[in-house]
Amino acid sequence: MLWACNFETTDGSSTLCTMETVMSAGFQWTLWSGPTPSVDTGPAKAFNGHYYIYVEASRPSIQGDMAE
Repeated sequence: MLWACNFETTDGSSTLCTMETVMSAGFQWTLWSGPTPSVDTGPAKAFNGHYYIYVEASRPSIQGDMAE
């Protein structure tokens, strides 16, 4: 494995693991805990720990948008 992150810190707070969103990209990464806001489109919880990141693929995103 080249890189791994569980989006948790030792004090229980969340982190993006030194990643940052490229604001010019069509998608924006969101650090989240619990089910995604869009119904039936994402996980109900993180695989491990409390936090995960996702991109909203529903509106207002359009075909051709990219995440970096």
